[in-house]
Amino acid sequence: MINDDDFQMNLLRCINDFRSVLETSDGDWTVKGFIDVAKNIYTISVKRDIDIC
Repeated sequence: MINDDDFQMNLLRCINDFRSVLETSDGDWTVKGFIDVAKNIYTISVKRDIDIC
C-alpha cells in the first residue's frame, strides 16, 4: 500500500508532466477545453492564483 507522502510525490510528478505538455513557456495553456465521447464540451477557465500543494 502506498503512503500519503509517496502518493503526494507521485501526484505532483504527474501534474508537472501534464504542465510540461499543456503549457507554453509563458505559462499559457495550449488546451482550452475537452470533448468527451458523448461530444459534450467542457471549457477550462484558468485561474493563475491557484497554488497546488
